[in-house]
Amino acid sequence: MTRRAPARPIRPLQHDDPLDAAALSRRRLAAAALAVPALAALPSGARAQAFPTKPLRIVVPFGPGTSTDLTARFLAQKLGDLAKQSIVVENKPGANGILGVQHALSFPADGHTLVLGGNTSHAGNVSLFKSLPYDPVKDFVAVSGVSIGGGAIVASPNFPAKTIPELVALAKKAPKKYTYGTATAFSTVALAALAQEAGIELLAVPYKGSASLSSEVMAGTIDLAFEPIVTLLPLIRSGKLQALGVSTPRRAPGLDIPTVAEQGLPGYKLLGWLTMFARAGTSPEHVNQLNAWFTQILQTPEAAEFFRNSAVWEPMINTPAQAQAFVASEVELWRGLVKRAGIEPQ
Repeated sequence: MTRRAPARPIRPLQHDDPLDAAALSRRRLAAAALAVPALAALPSGARAQAFPTKPLRIVVPFGPGTSTDLTARFLAQKLGDLAKQSIVVENKPGANGILGVQHALSFPADGHTLVLGGNTSHAGNVSLFKSLPYDPVKDFVAVSGVSIGGGAIVASPNFPAKTIPELVALAKKAPKKYTYGTATAFSTVALAALAQEAGIELLAVPYKGSASLSSEVMAGTIDLAFEPIVTLLPLIRSGKLQALGVSTPRRAPGLDIPTVAEQGLPGYKLLGWLTMFARAGTSPEHVNQLNAWFTQILQTPEAAEFFRNSAVWEPMINTPAQAQAFVASEVELWRGLVKRAGIEPQ
């Protein structure tokens, strides 16, 4: 059973926070970030034309109950108050987030349709698939960073290994005996990278959606899963799942679970992120207005509480120009992660 640590204040992550797995990559791409022209402040004359003029839509490329879905619904509630419009959250899961992203591209570039994408849909998929039907950098404009954080490797309470070293020892005795589920770039890379780092062989079992991974572990269909903490937290605290380790460079707030790195694999670190996107061609004025609203939301006490309850995920606040440069750098970062994990594109 886990022991709840005292709550600590959640500070919004800035663009160069050391928790960010892409911090080094962003420093290397600092020149590129500076080269991205900052969007001009919203001119006073532009305010004469109301925005939004109709309900806003946030497309979630994953199923209900996922960390992306929970975050989108929290943001939608707050955004509706600021934009003075109703917000529709539309789940379009499937194909590692590809179906939802394509769905978002079917709407006009008028700022009224957004997609909450992340390291799977807008970074990892570039390297996980031989032919991706969209370009995450060219086909979208990043409106605002939303959150960044890690996940946990979990097993059923009856699984014989309780720690990462125990898992490594088991797997070395029985190569390819122990299975793990894959459904996103996060879950696919996480355990493949662990196996490569530890010198063990695990067997990947593909799933269509990440929402079923934890239930499959509890049912004993697969041995291991990796998902964002926000999805796993209730199951870990109730004892239905045991967490072997977290992927962040420091322990998760509110959970006394060792990191994978401190359990003998110091080179292991994997972080995910969420960013709000609009279709490329959306006017800078609309992008700036949306960014201002999301920045306001992420700085509220309610946002601090929401992300505190998600244990590892924290707000990521940046400008549209910074967000766009960040996404471009993440595409390259995940290209390296997929290659080092030995994953062949589908």
